[in-house]
Amino acid sequence: MDQFRILIKKESYKFSATHFTVFGPDQAERLHGHNYAVSVECGLTQTDELGMAFEFNSLKPFIKKTADLWDEFVLIPTANPYIKIADETIEGTPHIIVNYADKSYRFPEADVRKLDVRNITSEELAKTFLELLLKSWLGSLAASERKALESRLSWVEVAIEETRGQLAAIRRSFKPTSEKNP
Repeated sequence: MDQFRILIKKESYKFSATHFTVFGPDQAERLHGHNYAVSVECGLTQTDELGMAFEFNSLKPFIKKTADLWDEFVLIPTANPYIKIADETIEGTPHIIVNYADKSYRFPEADVRKLDVRNITSEELAKTFLELLLKSWLGSLAASERKALESRLSWVEVAIEETRGQLAAIRRSFKPTSEKNP
């Protein structure tokens, strides 16, 4: 069976973020940052009546918008069992206190994105990005447009490249509906 593969990867689909990855109760990376690159691929069983998999412009703004959610922030995992997070106000400014093992970090709350993940890894970022992207993209489509797309959509994959040549990707499979497009 033929399958169309659509790859959307642009220079502007990126985010710069600070994090540290936890390896256990007493071992973690030092605080550092990456210039992450994002790409999105879609697999489709067929094109529509005009020979298009879908209008790329229906997806592209949501990739950029999702990347922008994390751009220039410190990313903190809220589901990590070894990290304790507290709030503190310093001279009227809310701060986030992040305690891990024998280290404590203090960040202005406005500079932090708390993510409901176990760790700040490329894998967890890819999974969260995919969930946010699908919710916003598919949720933006009119019901008939969404149904038509989902009848052809086999999978959507998000890849997060933290360093050139080093990435993690996650693919969400869809079971196309039996609806056939003319």
